[in-house]
Amino acid sequence: MTVEGAALSPSGARVVVWGSRPRRFLYFERGVGDAQSVPREHLPPEEIAGVAFLDDSTLGIIHAGGRVSAVEWGSWKHRTPRVIPVSGIRSAALGDGGWWLLAEGTGENAALHFLPGDGVSSPKHVMPLAASPDRAFLATAGTDALVALRDSPFLVWRIGVDGDVVAGMQPNRPPSNGTAERDPPPRWMGLSALSVAPGVIQVIADVTSDDRLVVTYDDQGDVASSRVLQAPFGLVAVASHARILAALRTFEASEIVLYSWRWRLRAPAGDGSLPERRISDA
Repeated sequence: MTVEGAALSPSGARVVVWGSRPRRFLYFERGVGDAQSVPREHLPPEEIAGVAFLDDSTLGIIHAGGRVSAVEWGSWKHRTPRVIPVSGIRSAALGDGGWWLLAEGTGENAALHFLPGDGVSSPKHVMPLAASPDRAFLATAGTDALVALRDSPFLVWRIGVDGDVVAGMQPNRPPSNGTAERDPPPRWMGLSALSVAPGVIQVIADVTSDDRLVVTYDDQGDVASSRVLQAPFGLVAVASHARILAALRTFEASEIVLYSWRWRLRAPAGDGSLPERRISDA
């Protein structure tokens, strides 16, 4: 199964994963058996752009063609409240105030839209993006959108509903090509950027190896830590009310792994400067 997305319940106890090759929708509850597949007759009739927990037992689903539906955990019978006038939605993420939508724009570029969570208001076109919707990762941070670009220099933008850029983030060092010649040479691609309040964690992968550059940013958008790990993973979801991250990890087969996390302070520097804040190792 090619995983296209995942969602964690607010408490982090429930997980859903979806993909299109083959077309499947899996769900799992910690401590209650193995992962299960949603019956084929309850699969959404069109491509899924995003899934999020509205509460611990209700999931909201945004479909690529603009259909908005909801399902109850375990029943998987879709309720379809409406269709919104946004098509070509590539990804959708739920923030504190509503859904953010990354959709096809003009030419090869993307457009960022916001759908308020009141279920009545129409979606708002927030801004165009000078990037293909296939070359960006969408997440949320509070009421804002997080848009991480796949290509160098691996920018991450925090964007408000009014279209203002709240913060711009970028690794303070590019991924290294290493000192030894390698065949094939490294090829880096940004995988994700997720909110780990009060900061952001970003994963950049060398798609030719297991090398991952993991960068964390503080609440001002400055780099808090940066290190290269040898681990074949990418972060895919974060719980809204628990310090739990979901990662897609691939060895001989792919698996979803849950990590707990916390921020910690390093000891003050000898020159009296402020301590550096970084996310602890998972």
